[in-house]
Amino acid sequence: MGNSVLDVQILHSLHLKGIPRKAPKVIPVFWHPPIADWIKVNTDGLSKGNPGIAASGGVFRNYRGFMKGFFGLCLGIQTAFFAELKSVILAVSFAWEKGWHSLWIESDSSAVISSLQNYTFKPPWPLLNEWRNCLSLIKKMNVIFSHIYREGNSIADKIANLALNFFDLTWWHADSGVVPSELARDMLGLPFYRSVS
Repeated sequence: MGNSVLDVQILHSLHLKGIPRKAPKVIPVFWHPPIADWIKVNTDGLSKGNPGIAASGGVFRNYRGFMKGFFGLCLGIQTAFFAELKSVILAVSFAWEKGWHSLWIESDSSAVISSLQNYTFKPPWPLLNEWRNCLSLIKKMNVIFSHIYREGNSIADKIANLALNFFDLTWWHADSGVVPSELARDMLGLPFYRSVS
């Protein structure tokens, strides 16, 4: 049963006993900065419909939590997994191009993190060549991967939503004036909260 008064009244009128649902557990979700001389990129992909209009985005930050820059791209009609994977491919490409060869990749897609750790993974065929190029760059870099709950990945999520408006791959510099409010929260080490059953 739900924990509403209406549920209790209905069950009582039927002379039934209900078993109340347990209250959800609330856990804090923290964004952690990388160590000195490393760059961390949080990536996200989304699809409004799955498949639906999709976009990828990511944000690069240094060990103090300061943004180095961020990117976004609208992908047209795609699945959420395609968008999540494309965001990691773009992130690795940007990191290589900018000389950030010690890279921590963090995503709220556990499927994408598993794909990065499994060299036998076969991506969607439109991404096959890009995926192979991504893996070849990763082999030349110091790269680690981690999963974060979506609550802790809110900046990348906002950027992916912003990217729905950009059909060309767009890079914003850290001083572009587009700074999500969650950045200060992450830099101060404040948590976001996730409700789990």
